Amino acid sequence: MVTEWRHVGIAVSDLDRYIRIFTEYLGIKSYKEFNDLNYAYLNRLVGSHSNKIRICVFDLPGGAKIELLQYDIKKKAETTPFFIGSAHIALTVNDLEDLYSRRDIYDVNFVNAPMYNPERSVKLSFANIGNELNLELVELLPD
Repeated sequence: MVTEWRHVGIAVSDLDRYIRIFTEYLGIKSYKEFNDLNYAYLNRLVGSHSNKIRICVFDLPGGAKIELLQYDIKKKAETTPFFIGSAHIALTVNDLEDLYSRRDIYDVNFVNAPMYNPERSVKLSFANIGNELNLELVELLPD
């Protein structure tokens, strides 16, 4: 039985790029980077053979955590929100149009321009970073 939420973890190819996007573009300021790690233990844990692993954990408002991991292995699978086994991170944002307007500065690719849900209670869009990480960005609308 699950007793609590821990985090979502996603492997990425360029952790520095994601730190910049998460802090500057998305405005997430609370994070901790882990560089001095026990590689033998982590490789055994996840079944990899990496010689270098970097981890960054972002603390989101509300208590959720996102863990981004960079291994020195560059095997990459194409990802899109509708492929079986793909994942996305859903984030509530306060100005989706602003994020959409600044997407090219951070090389964030939106699937579509922000749109309203049928009930018009939220504006939302899916975005992808580096063909690695899918984001669902949701702006709550006033009643």
